[in-house]
Parts: sequence; C-alpha cells; structure tokens
Amino acid sequence: MSEALSWNRDGADWPLREHSRFITQGHLQWHVQRLGPAGSHRIWLLHGTGASTHTWRDLAPILAQHHDVVAVDLPGHAFTRGAVDEDLTLPGMARALIELHEALQTPAQAHTWIGHSAGAAVALQLMQLKPAIVRDAVSLNGALLPWGGPAASLFMPLARALATNPWTTRLFLWNARRPGTVDALLRDTGSTIDDRGHRLYERLAHNEPHLRAVLRMMAQWELEPFARELPQLRGRVTLISSAHDGTVPPSVSARAAALIPGSRLIPLPRWGHLGHEEAPAEWASLILQAITPMD
Repeated sequence: MSEALSWNRDGADWPLREHSRFITQGHLQWHVQRLGPAGSHRIWLLHGTGASTHTWRDLAPILAQHHDVVAVDLPGHAFTRGAVDEDLTLPGMARALIELHEALQTPAQAHTWIGHSAGAAVALQLMQLKPAIVRDAVSLNGALLPWGGPAASLFMPLARALATNPWTTRLFLWNARRPGTVDALLRDTGSTIDDRGHRLYERLAHNEPHLRAVLRMMAQWELEPFARELPQLRGRVTLISSAHDGTVPPSVSARAAALIPGSRLIPLPRWGHLGHEEAPAEWASLILQAITPMD
C-alpha cells in the first residue's frame, strides 16, 4: 500500500499553500485553508468526492477579497487524516464539520456554506442538522438526488463490493493509475480545465489512501433518505447547474429545487461539472450575487 500524501513532498506546490494549516479535532487531523479579512462574513467551501481544496484554487481568492473564506479537505481526502467509516457517510461528514466549526472558535453567527457535487449535499445536510450555523447554502452542480435510472440501483452494491473486497479494490486502484484514466474522467465531466488542475487530479488519483477513502465514501453514500429531508429545509438555498455537466445531470438541480421550499435555481447555458474551475470569475460573481441580499 502506498503511503499517504506528504505535505512536504506532495503539498510543496499545493495551491494556496501559504493559507494552509492543520487542525486536530478528535481523531481527525484536518487540512484547512483560510484566507480573506478576519471578522468578515465567513464562507465555507466543500469540495466533491475525490477532489480537495485544490478545486477552489482560483475561486477562493476572488471570494476572499471581501469574505473570510475557509476551505477544507473533507475526511479521508487529500491531506485530511484519520477518517473512520462513520466520517465518510453523509450525516457523519456533516457532524465532523460541525465539530471543526466549533474547534475554530467561530463567533456565534450563521455562515455561507458552498458545496460542489457531493459537497453540496454535505452543505444541505449541515443546514438540516444544525441550521443555526448555516445562513445560506449554495449548491454548485450538486449531487443531491439519485439519478441514472435503473442502473443507479446497482451503484452502491458495486461500490460496497469494491470497497470491501481486497482484489476488486486493487483492480480499481490499478485502473486509476493507468495512463489516460484521469484524462477520460475529466473529459467525461464536460469541463476543460487548466494543466495545473489536471496534474493535481492525477496526483490524487495516483494516491492509494485517498482512493480507498473515496471508495469507502461511495459505498456508504445514501441519497434516498437525504432526499426525503429536502422539503423540510428552512433556509436560503441557491442551486447553480451547468448545461454541459457530464457527471451530474442539470435535471438533478432542477428536481432538488422543486423539493426545497423557497430555493432559487440558476441554470447556466454552458460549462461542465467543474464549471467553477473553468470560469472562476463568472462563478464567483454568481455566488456573490446569491449571498449578497442578507449581507
């Protein structure tokens, strides 16, 4: 088994490294990046499955011009260490973030939580579990509902088999390292990102502990009970979706918006699943417009 990512080696050129720090809370050692004026309205950034803080490398500095921005590597991902299976479930991940929120000695005020893909589900789960800390939530191509028709019912059993069987796990890991695999995965998102982003995704995809955590997360990620809770949400929710998203169909955001009382849907006519990496300035503008009315 290959060793976990090394901050001194693999993190030497990590985006926004100068804003990174490590925070131990319980059994988790979090990699956290914080930038922007202290005391201003705080924005939390939650990446999707298999990604890391690097996905915000160009968006976070724009938001940080006027906001206190906190980006984290979610449990088991990249440089955050110590995740157990419970931390990789949807409610478990939200509870871990609540504890991190408390560890940062955050003032008693609600914040904005922005999530991409599966990170959007985490943001809305936070709104459900602890609404006092969520002023508003913004979903970027959120993976909020089951999709894919009958084949989707095979997804979790397959993920569980991959995560629990050592032979299938090795096969998955071997395939992830094959030349062209990351190229194909990124191409399937419908997005075209820069070379630096591509290299960072490859670095993650070639690291065995990171990939094992991704498999364990996929094996436990249950959207059906989460979806049943969406009509109970009471908070300001904005959903942004890209027309050319090849990973999470735009219809998922539209369906979720119909379930969440008072939510706002912003369908975009272009970009793919990683739209915030393709056009960070445009996406930052949309986000700031979505959260400004209550500032």
